[in-house]
Amino acid sequence: MKAFLALSTFITAATVVCAQFVSIAVPSPGATIAPGSNLLVEIDRSNTNSEVHEVATAIALSPGGPQACLAGTTASSVLFVGPYDPQLDPGTGHKPPNQNFTVLVPESAPLGTAQLSVTRFFALGAVRGPSYEYKSITVTVG
Repeated sequence: MKAFLALSTFITAATVVCAQFVSIAVPSPGATIAPGSNLLVEIDRSNTNSEVHEVATAIALSPGGPQACLAGTTASSVLFVGPYDPQLDPGTGHKPPNQNFTVLVPESAPLGTAQLSVTRFFALGAVRGPSYEYKSITVTVG
């Protein structure tokens, strides 16, 4: 029984390590975004041979640089929470599966450096082991 548990833990960990991940394709790092405006956020997911069951994604904007986010000292504005269903764009064989979201940047967003982040929740593999990943880019609110 212990050997089975160890083997299943190893397989799950290896599957997670070998999984393909998401990236924030739009906006690009360093982009300037305006308070009170609509913002297009494109989340790309690399092609994978693993069975991935998307659960949800959250998009947030936090004032400050990456260090402020790590310290947990800033309050984020949640811009979107909901389903993530990346699709291949027809006719563009070079682009990975992706989904576009149009979100509203709050009028109250502090000016200056900010982190645009995406948190993705998914189940991976035949056993549908729960997992999540977090990505962020630095943008300027101004």
